[in-house]
Amino acid sequence: MRLSITLSILLLGSFAFAQQTAEEISIFDGRHWDVVLQHPETKNVTVKKNITYLTDSKGTLRFDLYLPPQIASSELRPAIVFLNGIGERPGDMAVKDWGIYSSWPRLMAAEGYIGISMETDGTRTQESLAALFSYFKNNGAQHHIDADRIGVYAASANVGQSAAYLMGSNAYPGIKAAVLYYGNTPQGRYRKDLPVFFVVSEGDVQRTNYSGLWSKVLENNAPWTIAMGSNLIHGFDAFADNDESRRMIKQTISFWKNHLDPIPPHKWENSIGRKVLEAQYGHKDEVALALLTDYLKTNPDETGALFQQANLFKNLNRNEEAREGFRKIVAKEPEHTQALVSLYQVEHFLGNSADAKKYFERAEKTGKISRDQYYFIGMTMYNKKDHKEGVKFFEKIVTMNPYATDYYNLACGYAMINEKDKAFTALNKSIDMGMTSKAQFENDTDLTSLRGDKRYEQLIARLK
Repeated sequence: MRLSITLSILLLGSFAFAQQTAEEISIFDGRHWDVVLQHPETKNVTVKKNITYLTDSKGTLRFDLYLPPQIASSELRPAIVFLNGIGERPGDMAVKDWGIYSSWPRLMAAEGYIGISMETDGTRTQESLAALFSYFKNNGAQHHIDADRIGVYAASANVGQSAAYLMGSNAYPGIKAAVLYYGNTPQGRYRKDLPVFFVVSEGDVQRTNYSGLWSKVLENNAPWTIAMGSNLIHGFDAFADNDESRRMIKQTISFWKNHLDPIPPHKWENSIGRKVLEAQYGHKDEVALALLTDYLKTNPDETGALFQQANLFKNLNRNEEAREGFRKIVAKEPEHTQALVSLYQVEHFLGNSADAKKYFERAEKTGKISRDQYYFIGMTMYNKKDHKEGVKFFEKIVTMNPYATDYYNLACGYAMINEKDKAFTALNKSIDMGMTSKAQFENDTDLTSLRGDKRYEQLIARLK
């Protein structure tokens, strides 16, 4: 319903003005108005009208080409295609001649791109879109189009069919960036290899359901940027003559530039340190370990590399190898706090409680264990299901400069080892300090042992 209503608004009066240009139709017809951002070079843009991209027994389809000023005869530029997903109405003005669909490509040509506006056969929209990009693949160079660097735009009622094409398995691979303005949430798959800039106008929020959009993006790890157009109306780029609209249009142009313009080459050699961190932060510990092991063959005494290698062994539960690595560091630097703390953890995992205790006592004597390190050790023990050991570190944290979450985490540990009195004391303290989410308390399985106690009901009554 939303798309059909929008389309009727945009086509208001269209039959009365058949075959006219945007300059000739009424100022009260939406097709009259240009994009609200101006550029001084638009007057120098060259326009080539009605270039045929498809002709067959069903008819002929054409596009208009907008060329940047001062483009060299053999030069190729990225192109921005303004997609027509609704098709043409017989005897009516072509969509590519509407004010918005002739001024947007002109603006992008002034920005240095090839601008393109198109006709579509509404009875075969997907075929029309595929034919256009096939034409660019085979003939784009003669029109200065770099067919491997194409951006697209679809708005309003055009979004449905355009998104169906863009998200389909047969979409043209040269499309590197897509802009979707104030349309419905696309259905179907969300591609991981196509950056999308999706603009929601505030004027559409009450009538269009966007609540599941971000969930779909996250579910598919799709490279989407969703911009909330606060104070913007449907059709803002043509109808809202204000700076908020212009800022969103500038943001849109920047999106295309970011994905279509070449990235400047870097001027430094790739660093082993950066490669290792890239692998670690990409959750590829085995890759990071292989890189470090190879590096240490020629740099066997570098403490930073030894520590990272030992830490990776620990993360991979290769605790004997981790212990050997941390011991090498402590032999060189007896007060290396992080290595001593790590040895405490490794020895504990290996069942050597006495050795673990000695290493931690040495670490504390350095006076360099931070609050965050205590927190990290406590959470590590919790994750290893050793809550009895974990609470020791949260007991230390709450003496240092605690947050409400510290008391809450301490209470979870107490609850897991059935220290109910201490757990309720810590939970009430966390509430006193501002932790008041009822859902958090009710959904946390760590607190299961407390739920049969009358004190639990009293505690829940304090929550929002």
